[in-house]
Amino acid sequence: MKIIMLGTGHAMTTKCFNTCFLIEDKNEYFLIDTGGGNQILSIFENLDIEISKIKNIFITHKHLDHLNGIFWIIRKILSKYRNKKTNYKLNIFSHKDVLDIINYFLNSIFSKKDLSETKRLTNFIEIKDKDSIKWNDNEFTFFDINASKAKQFGFELKFLNKRITCLGDEPFNESSIKYVKNCDYLMCEAFCTDEEKDIFKPHEKHHSTVKDVCLNLKDMNVKNLILYHCDDTNLKDRKIKFLNEAKSYFSGRIFVPYDLEIIEIK
Repeated sequence: MKIIMLGTGHAMTTKCFNTCFLIEDKNEYFLIDTGGGNQILSIFENLDIEISKIKNIFITHKHLDHLNGIFWIIRKILSKYRNKKTNYKLNIFSHKDVLDIINYFLNSIFSKKDLSETKRLTNFIEIKDKDSIKWNDNEFTFFDINASKAKQFGFELKFLNKRITCLGDEPFNESSIKYVKNCDYLMCEAFCTDEEKDIFKPHEKHHSTVKDVCLNLKDMNVKNLILYHCDDTNLKDRKIKFLNEAKSYFSGRIFVPYDLEIIEIK
């Protein structure tokens, strides 16, 4: 299994794409969030990933940098499969707030023909707190992270004897402790280093510094930490700066990926 980071930036980054990623298993892909625009289609092309390989998408919340790419993905699917007899179906999982927004915009923008084809080629599946689904031989459990801004879900993915937990793009909330404690890989937002907090003011944006993330994980026995949803002002130095700060507070393995970086789950 692999995690392919399509984007690692927050909403206003310009030197890297907004945070979204693929989970690859058995030559199939599960897409987590869709970024802020049609650049996601170029990313798929650069990675030589056919749209037909993506049959499942989970959207964590309604913010534009996580949601807007879905409309371009749907348009790509329509252009590929319009008027063709195919069993292809795209499953879009999210909570009601997100699905309502997607359907509102589809009904506002798409033609009647496009809407008819969209209904044929897509399934919109509402998930609720603690709902689980099977994907290949793996199990996703979605959970409400009790975000301070828009309603947002994270997920826990169980495969073989491993657990991956993703906390979305807000700081750790104790309501998620059972998904975090003893997990093998934890995915967390980290806006900037602690020494940069007076510059970027992450707390005002309901985000964390690298130090914040690591201190929140004290006694959680997390083995691997993946940091994303970061600022891009000093992009070339981001990895080393984040790693240096994280190592002072976290004893496990640390990943600070760039866009298109692949993390092998072992």
